Amino acid sequence: MFVCLFWQGGAAKAFDGDIKLNKRVLVPKWYWKAVCDPVEKQSVFFLGENTNVDAGNQKQVQGCFGIKQQKRFGVIKCFSLTDAKKEYEMFQIPEFHKKNCVPSKIGENFYSVLKEKLV
Repeated sequence: MFVCLFWQGGAAKAFDGDIKLNKRVLVPKWYWKAVCDPVEKQSVFFLGENTNVDAGNQKQVQGCFGIKQQKRFGVIKCFSLTDAKKEYEMFQIPEFHKKNCVPSKIGENFYSVLKEKLV
């Protein structure tokens, strides 16, 4: 399995300013992961945004694969690599092999793994 993980896009914001870990390290606004499974011949692009994270916000919204997620933890969305490259040109998303990773389609097997982690 090939994985690329990146943090980028400036600092995440809260109601009182930039979010910092241990009051020193800025939390990035965006984080993403591109995953290719050459055995199953599928891939997926996960995207999260650390903006306006509110510890008291219990509201649930639809995220990746339609799974309900609480806004207070941030929401993870997923795309095909092809769609992610069109929508988020500012990220330097790697090229995955078309035959081994099928970048135009989100891999179905990732859903079952992710659902266990997010529910």
